[in-house]
Amino acid sequence: QRSMLRLFGMVSRDEFNARTKRLTSAIDESTVRLAKRLDRLDQQFAEMNRQIAGLDTIARTGRLRKIEDNVDALVRHAFLNGGLPEPQATLARRFRGLSQHEEDGLTVALFERIGADTRRFIEIGAGVNGGNSGYLARECGWTGLMLEVDPERVLRLQRRFGPAVRVVETAVTRDNINAVVTENGLAGDIDLLSIDIDSVDYWVWEELSACRPRLVIVEYNPLFGTERAVTVPYDPEFNRREFDVPRSAYYGASLPALVKLGARKGYRLALLEPRGVNAFFVRDDLARDLPPLRVDHLPIASELVADFGPDGVFPVLERAGLALVHV
Repeated sequence: QRSMLRLFGMVSRDEFNARTKRLTSAIDESTVRLAKRLDRLDQQFAEMNRQIAGLDTIARTGRLRKIEDNVDALVRHAFLNGGLPEPQATLARRFRGLSQHEEDGLTVALFERIGADTRRFIEIGAGVNGGNSGYLARECGWTGLMLEVDPERVLRLQRRFGPAVRVVETAVTRDNINAVVTENGLAGDIDLLSIDIDSVDYWVWEELSACRPRLVIVEYNPLFGTERAVTVPYDPEFNRREFDVPRSAYYGASLPALVKLGARKGYRLALLEPRGVNAFFVRDDLARDLPPLRVDHLPIASELVADFGPDGVFPVLERAGLALVHV
């Protein structure tokens, strides 16, 4: 009977049921294996997404750029160590520890030239990394004063640099700067003064007389170019984000304005961080062999200025009714 059924392409009910059961079992096993494979793929995709998110975080926080900067610094140290004229010799020493760009290396190199006396600093506008003083505090054992207006940043700075560094929450103005410095024990001779408040930096440095730093680092506004000695008017409530201009371009002072102010206070422009907006001023009685920079020979922020057209940022500010003070 089974042979006749097979001859006509048929099977018995029992054999049909047995085959159906085996097929169903095989399908179930394949489904289980497929489900396990899909689970593994889901886990692999999840891990890939975590890795991509990690890379994205590294890119957004600038960690990849920091690694690249410091690899370049090692290459410069290996191949350009010695034999260069100034300022290229000091510029070749730049590297990035905690600073925004590569100011840390320049600061260390300059102090090797001018000497460090008190190993004390004042950082006005410390941010979250300690500004230009963070590396000196963390790696070199320096002490000093960090001033910051944002309370959350103050807490982060205290956790990161305290108790060796005094962190004070305050809005620095020309009206209170000398009192703040004196009350916190930083009057007199110090080694470093760093100013980065993106507002009335010029007026704060002009008014500061309570301390006498060996090196001053000041952030300038590169969009103001190298021809006009200008700064924003003094306003203790100044906030660059309140003005409707591209790149929040209305803030701070031009490099020529700071050079003039530095000369009045007994400082000469020694260096500019190539990719940043920080100017380094050395006290005139120190490292006399370190020549001053000529502002008219410095191509600062040419690409940024070009974004505003052939006349730069000044017509934009004039149309917005934003005044500048010529110094």
